[in-house]
Amino acid sequence: MIVEILFILGFILSISLNIFLFIALRRALSKIEGFEEKILQSNMMLHNMQSAMREIDERGMFEKDDMVGSIFDQLHTLIKFYSKLIITQNAEEKK
Repeated sequence: MIVEILFILGFILSISLNIFLFIALRRALSKIEGFEEKILQSNMMLHNMQSAMREIDERGMFEKDDMVGSIFDQLHTLIKFYSKLIITQNAEEKK
């Protein structure tokens, strides 16, 4: 009799724990998907920023100016770095 009660309590505890873990997993998954969406939006914004920089400087005047050119190069390098980082992470996730 006592063994049966302990078995039933263990079974109920196991079901409760599984339900709790399932809910926690669903919440974590929705947060991860939200972060993934934000990363993809950031990647698109970086790409648009780089295109806008190239469009503004279509004659290459800013790139040739010493002070503005160095800032232009730094921004360009930063955009390339984050774009490569995001692309690399997306490729790893698809594997």
